[in-house]
Amino acid sequence: MNKRYYQIKQIAKEKMRSRFGLALLITIVPPIIYGLLGSMAGFILGIISTDLGDIADTLVTGYGTFISISLILQFFRGKTDFTGEDFFFFDDRVLQYFLLSLVFFFLGFTAFIPFYNQLASIADIPASIINNGGVLNDLVRSVTPLQAIASLLIGLLTIFISTRLLFAPYIIIDQHKQVLDAIKISWNYTRGKFWYVFFFPLSFILWYLLIIPTLFLILLYLIPYVAFSITALYMSFKEANGDEEIHTDIEEEVVEVDILDDDLYR
Repeated sequence: MNKRYYQIKQIAKEKMRSRFGLALLITIVPPIIYGLLGSMAGFILGIISTDLGDIADTLVTGYGTFISISLILQFFRGKTDFTGEDFFFFDDRVLQYFLLSLVFFFLGFTAFIPFYNQLASIADIPASIINNGGVLNDLVRSVTPLQAIASLLIGLLTIFISTRLLFAPYIIIDQHKQVLDAIKISWNYTRGKFWYVFFFPLSFILWYLLIIPTLFLILLYLIPYVAFSITALYMSFKEANGDEEIHTDIEEEVVEVDILDDDLYR
């Protein structure tokens, strides 16, 4: 039986509470640093080729996300003495992570397959012309009801598959699995648990509503909180499948519940 949402979040809070500054550092800094480096690489290589610049930007930025997940997983197991090698390293997991990213990339484009003819017709048209309202209006009017329905159905299927594969990146980084094995394991973890996984991010809805009123300052807490909670969710599935036991200091009888995390899925 899966843990309730508030129990998962409580595990994340307990992990963050011990060293919140470090938790914030490993969650936010790698994506920011590698995002900036990616933009710089994209700009420089973009002088040679726009496509080459976009690829470089995507790869470097994606590597930042990889590093952040790796650091959070290590922190989750109690490591706090991070070194430069933890923020920059290459092994087989990096390749597998990017192969998985390609899977998600192409999966995201499947919803556009029904619009192949329309997309092909504008492939060679300059972006400045495409941005013209008349061209876009003509393109929208050319979409048939059958295409729209097909795209919707494919989109729903894509959401289903993406949800089932949510833990694949964590499995690659944490369990050192090949991409196909990670996909299979994630699919096995989430069997019969689609709605449980799908609605987990929505359980933070009250937190999201505070972003604008707090002038985005809440993100300094919310970003690591959500990241650690998803990691705790992964670890709970791993534990439920007999792969690992999570050790926490949380008492079963007394659990501190934040009103912002109060949800219908307890």
